[in-house]
Amino acid sequence: DIVVHSTTKFLSGHGNAMGGAVVDSGRFSFLGNDKFPSLSKPEPAYHGLTFAETFGDLAFTIYGHAVGLRDLGPTMAPFNAFLTITGIETLSLRMERHCENGRRVAEFLNGHPEVAWVSFATLPGNKYAP
Repeated sequence: DIVVHSTTKFLSGHGNAMGGAVVDSGRFSFLGNDKFPSLSKPEPAYHGLTFAETFGDLAFTIYGHAVGLRDLGPTMAPFNAFLTITGIETLSLRMERHCENGRRVAEFLNGHPEVAWVSFATLPGNKYAP
């Protein structure tokens, strides 16, 4: 239930600022899970704090911020953040256009005699069609 996104192309809509985002659903229980000792066991660098116990559903998110920033320094420059948020303002319009273009390509290919089959959710006959 953890998704890693590149913000560079689809969120921003351009290649002017590199970035990424990590999204955690918070549904996984790290507490008592020995496969993830950095979250379920006391962390010496943080005075024995156990991330899963202290932060619950936010354990992975807080760990990513605290340890990631401390060890790797992945922070976005202010101007890159501005470029990204400016691009996000047009995200809904761009996604609408991407979907429409994809539908048109699928319809064209579906009607082409040399194409054996096309799987696209909105094509008539597709099991996922609305």
